[in-house]
Amino acid sequence: MHEKLLSYGLDSLVVVPAVYNSDNRAEEKNVRQIKCFGNYDRFFYYRKQRKITRSIEELTHQYKPQIIHSHFVFSGGYTCLKIKEELGIPYVVTVRNTDLNLFFRRMHHLRGTGIEILRRADKIVFISKTYLDKLLEKYIPVPDRKAIVDKSVILPNGIDDFWFENRPRSAHSIENGKIKLLTVGAINKNKNQIIVSSVANYLRKKGYDVEYTMVGKIENRTLFRKIMDQGLTTYVEPKPKETLIEYYRSSDIFVMPSIHETFGLVYAEAISQGIPIIYTKGEGFDSQFPDGTIGFSVKRNDADDISCKVLSILDDYDNISAECLAKSAKFKWDTKVEDYIRLYQEIGYRH
Repeated sequence: MHEKLLSYGLDSLVVVPAVYNSDNRAEEKNVRQIKCFGNYDRFFYYRKQRKITRSIEELTHQYKPQIIHSHFVFSGGYTCLKIKEELGIPYVVTVRNTDLNLFFRRMHHLRGTGIEILRRADKIVFISKTYLDKLLEKYIPVPDRKAIVDKSVILPNGIDDFWFENRPRSAHSIENGKIKLLTVGAINKNKNQIIVSSVANYLRKKGYDVEYTMVGKIENRTLFRKIMDQGLTTYVEPKPKETLIEYYRSSDIFVMPSIHETFGLVYAEAISQGIPIIYTKGEGFDSQFPDGTIGFSVKRNDADDISCKVLSILDDYDNISAECLAKSAKFKWDTKVEDYIRLYQEIGYRH
């Protein structure tokens, strides 16, 4: 997104707060690292945020931004709130998985701060309508809901141009009756590969010829061993996009019923290659398209539901694959950046 904003002529500066002793970042255009807090500050939300805010306030006096965009509510939104109070600079915040499922859900003592950040924001971005609905229903007081809705916009993430530059010309098809399932993501409880392995085994017992491949970094070795002990799962270490694309293309259905997911770039990458997907009901990718268009939403830990949806995709595979190729254009960054520029202009940005 930053690269695209620069290519459209916006003077965009990305600020990366970091601990004092962190390694220096490799130089990137208009990206600035500021080392402004210690390791122990991470345990004290307000102390850490005040240190970050002081450093960024100094930077704003030099850089003189027209607007500020924090891509999280709690990690960055506090700074936006304080700078607006001090300097009157309008701000945008994006609501993400950690905001909903960590800060709002578990850190009750910070909810008031989160609500105030949203109240004072000039615009609020949601990656999916699912997250807007969840925020309103669970955490926003009824008197504040209309005001939140009125300044909220749904803007899904984009994916690298690479996926469109290398998009296949025709829909995918299943060969030789073999069903190849794929998951791309860190091996951990959240990505939920264990349930996909169970689904693969269930379908095999029903007489289907099923292969399951999971690609990603092993973050939970106990879970990894448990998955591999179930048998007939192929593990592949993380791969660059130039290699990963071949794993998408050689698979038939992308299955990742994550516990929580803000968006999930891998879903969009998969459909760009004509691969139908299975994603979690009520999480980030749900509601991007009507259910059944490019795949199906599922109950994350319901092997029967997931198995049923795999078979539903097989029943209409050619049409769903063709829809994947057509609908993936929604995630081109050129389109997304134009949406963001209009959003920024609505709250005072002038080119």
